[in-house]
Amino acid sequence: MSLIHSNACAYTLLEFRIVIFEFFTFNFFFNFMNLRIYKISNIFTFAKRDFITTINILKVFL
Repeated sequence: MSLIHSNACAYTLLEFRIVIFEFFTFNFFFNFMNLRIYKISNIFTFAKRDFITTINILKVFL
C-alpha cells in the first residue's frame, strides 16, 4: 500500500515538474519572440533577466 502511495506521489511531483518546466520554457520563448519589439540595447537585458529567473526557478524543482 505504501509503495503504491509513494509511486503516486513521485508521479504527481514529476508531472508538476514538467508543467513548471513547460510553462517557463514557453514564457522564455514567448518573451524571446517579442524582443524584436524592443530596442536593440534592451534585448540583452530582457533575455539575461528571463534566463536567470528561469534557471533559478528550475533549481528549486530539479
